[in-house]
Amino acid sequence: PDVAGIVPKDINVDLRVDNLPLKKIMEAIFKTAGTAQGEKEAMAANLPQLLQTAGTVFNIQNTYIRSPDLDSSLAGTLEARPGAVSTITGKTTLAIKGLDEAIGKLQTLATGPGADPQLMGYASGLTALQLVGTPTKASDGKTIRTYNFEFTQDGKILLNGVDFQMLAASLRGAPASPPPAAPAPVKK
Repeated sequence: PDVAGIVPKDINVDLRVDNLPLKKIMEAIFKTAGTAQGEKEAMAANLPQLLQTAGTVFNIQNTYIRSPDLDSSLAGTLEARPGAVSTITGKTTLAIKGLDEAIGKLQTLATGPGADPQLMGYASGLTALQLVGTPTKASDGKTIRTYNFEFTQDGKILLNGVDFQMLAASLRGAPASPPPAAPAPVKK
């Protein structure tokens, strides 16, 4: 076996954006054209507020990356909401079919004669991803790992119901930092 089966062959992104304040965004871009870097940064910092005020919604569907050995899909809805600490709230689901089998394939290749030592590193990285996914079986017997993300009003990101920041810190062996502070109230 070789790694060619893991390399993506088919990619699709289907993203619908509702209530995008395009006119205000373009006005801000043109207003800061040719200005100092600090003004451009201020405009970029104002973008989350523009999205929140407009109630921008991102709908992700029919989004996938496929290879002969792996099949991943992403779907969900994220909404820019006033008062949301991290700008958005909502839920997305990532499903990866064949991850367990791909890890096994990489481990086998990494320990074979003339093996590329980087393969074990790739397998280790995928194993960390495997550990945080919820396993189920597909009808063809391959394992599906599911990752349910929830972006909360208070700035937390939950992965399968667990605080992602805490989970990531535990995987790194480091303490987690608190979520960012709430944005300043919108002045009208």
